[in-house]
Amino acid sequence: MKKKCLIVSFDFTKPDYPNTSYSIASILAKFNDADIVDIEPYSYNLNNFLSTPKKEIEAIVRKEFQEKYLGIINDYSFIALATYAWSENLVNELIKIIRPKFDGKIILGGYEITAWSNEKLFQIYPDVDFYIKGYAEKALEKIFKNETNNIILNEKIDKDDIVSPYLSSILPLNTKKIHWESKRGCPYHCDYCEHGAVADKGSIIRISNDKLEKEIELFKEYNIQEINVLDATFLINKKDITTLEKLLTIPHCKICLQMHFTPVKGNIGKEFLDICQKHRDRISLEFGLQTIHEEEMNMLKRKNILNHVENVISQLNDNEINYSISIIFGIPSQTVESFRQTIEFIKNNNCEKFCAFPLQLPKNSKMRERMDELKIKEFQGEHFSLLFVSECYSFINSEWQEMYRIVESYGDKPPFCGDPIEFTKPIPEKIVYNYLRGGIHCKIRKEQKIGRSIFSL
Repeated sequence: MKKKCLIVSFDFTKPDYPNTSYSIASILAKFNDADIVDIEPYSYNLNNFLSTPKKEIEAIVRKEFQEKYLGIINDYSFIALATYAWSENLVNELIKIIRPKFDGKIILGGYEITAWSNEKLFQIYPDVDFYIKGYAEKALEKIFKNETNNIILNEKIDKDDIVSPYLSSILPLNTKKIHWESKRGCPYHCDYCEHGAVADKGSIIRISNDKLEKEIELFKEYNIQEINVLDATFLINKKDITTLEKLLTIPHCKICLQMHFTPVKGNIGKEFLDICQKHRDRISLEFGLQTIHEEEMNMLKRKNILNHVENVISQLNDNEINYSISIIFGIPSQTVESFRQTIEFIKNNNCEKFCAFPLQLPKNSKMRERMDELKIKEFQGEHFSLLFVSECYSFINSEWQEMYRIVESYGDKPPFCGDPIEFTKPIPEKIVYNYLRGGIHCKIRKEQKIGRSIFSL
């Protein structure tokens, strides 16, 4: 008889996208035809709680789990909890009610588990049987087969371990928009990024061409209208241009890509931009700039050569390619003035759209190791367990809030997650709220002046 596993996640879903997160769907696909386990997913849609106090969210999560699962909890051999920066408290709340009644194994995985040190894991998440660092496919297989004595698993995977959630029919193609990946990993080592927190930094695992081509044929059949590519950075080499060309054979489908400025150069850069120009009505690019200041770049471990950035932006503008730029506020060594200068750089280079994010430090960030030295203080909102740098040696809390005011004065229409909520709360809570809705999306209007806040009009 097959064993059963319940996998619980805490998700922010987007309209017109599948309700199951892509990462969970990939795990379900991996074990879809396995003779060792049946996996049942359960997701809490946290969009429903964007304005709900934290203690109330915890109570709802506990009550819902108790009513649905506690009476049948020992029907399962394993309970896996997806652990993210925003769900740390919720995971612990569930462990408290699961452990006393559950005879099976509790498994934790996710970016937070990967980023914490082993010692911290035992302190923060006691009463857990297995902790998975990095990608989960191989580690879960070992746990399900009882092939490991390790409590903490960090198993490398290869392309054969990655199973398509679309080809396996785990994710039905009945939505207008989908998430998709062509590879996992990132060649960069940015200190602020969850991808930089993965256990095997710098490695790239490409999904086989055969799988990609079969998926793309399926997307054609189902007339998918938009694909949001989840690759941490899409363009790395010529193989990615080939992938983009294949995606563009899907009629009328829009393609959204995350980009780094560095690879857009030479023959590869030219070929990529030529394709983007030819299909500019279908391709949108988001480039990570983050800051223009050397000291701030060093803090983030995100290097940009500004002359090169300006050249790429110029080509994007000349070819009327749809793109935006992402920046960060709250970086140690940043000031209100240096942040204004980063936006000024964007304006002077005639970029019309940018998206701003508050700095959040992964648990294994080098900046986090230097918190005392950098005099970092963090703000945690009243709804979720997210922490944001709100003060450090180069700016005080009120200046952090001023950076937000500057960004908010450029605010464009609300993105992604549900209907906007009228906010009468303090600015720090607004910052968290906008982060959870996909960042603060901004549009530069020619008449707008740097730093002119809607609060000062």
